Amino acid sequence: MSLYIVGDVHGCIETLEQCLNRAGFDPVTDKLWSVGDLVGKGPGSLEVLRLVESLGDSFNMVLGNHEVRLLSLFAGGDGSAKTLLQPVLKDKGSVDWKSWLRQKPLMLRDQQLGVTMTHAGIFPGWSLSQAERYACQANVQMLNASDAWLRQLAQSPYKRAVTDVDAGRYTVHAFTEMRYCNISDPNRPTLDFTCKSPLEVTGPLVPWFELWSAQSELWVFGHWSDLQGATGRADIRCLDTGCVYGRSLSILTVAADGTVTNV
Repeated sequence: MSLYIVGDVHGCIETLEQCLNRAGFDPVTDKLWSVGDLVGKGPGSLEVLRLVESLGDSFNMVLGNHEVRLLSLFAGGDGSAKTLLQPVLKDKGSVDWKSWLRQKPLMLRDQQLGVTMTHAGIFPGWSLSQAERYACQANVQMLNASDAWLRQLAQSPYKRAVTDVDAGRYTVHAFTEMRYCNISDPNRPTLDFTCKSPLEVTGPLVPWFELWSAQSELWVFGHWSDLQGATGRADIRCLDTGCVYGRSLSILTVAADGTVTNV
C-alpha cells in the first residue's frame, strides 16, 4: 500500500486521470489524498469530484479555498466562480456535494507514515497540536453552520477574530489562504493575506514555512503555484505546480516504509 498525494487539480480531469494512470495508482490497495482545490478555474470540476468520490474510502482530501468558495455558493453566496461552477451547483446526481464537502477536514495527519497535509499551510504562531485542535473546531463549526455563516466564508479574511464565529472563519481562511507572514514583531508573526507572489513582496514578509524549524515528518501543502514547488526544504513540500495554467500536476507517493517519491 502506498499513499499518493496530488496537488491542485482545479477541474483538469484529463490531466488527473492521466497522472494517476501513469503513477500506477490502484484504488484497491492504495490511498489517494488531495491537497484541495479540486474545483475551480478549469472546465471539469464536476467530473473531478465524481472521480474522487467514486474512490470511496480510498480517497481523502483537505478543503482548499476553492472548495470553501463553492460551499459559499451552495449557501446562496455570489462570486466570480459562480458561472464556472454551475455544473456542480446544479448537479442532480446521487451525491449531495454541499454535504460531502462540509465533511472534509482542513488538516490531515497520518502519524504512522509521518505525513501532515493542509491546503495552504500551518500558521507558525500555533504549535502543531494547536493547529490540529483549531482545525477540528472549525470543521465542527462548518459542519453545523448556517447558510449565512457559509456565505461569509467568501468574504476577505478577518485580521482579528473577536468572537468564536469570527475565530472559526479566520481558522478556515488561515488553513486555505495563507502564504506570507508579517514579522514586524519577530516574536508574534501575523498572517498577511494580501501578498500572493514573491514579486509583490514589500515590507517584513516571509513565506510561512520559513518560520518553522525542521520537522521530523513530512508536511505537504498546495495553493501557491508561484512557488513552482520550490520551498528550499525537504520536510515541507508544495504540490501546487500550476496544472491549470498548462504546467505539470504534481503527485508524490509515500510508501509503507515512509519512503517519499516524486512521480
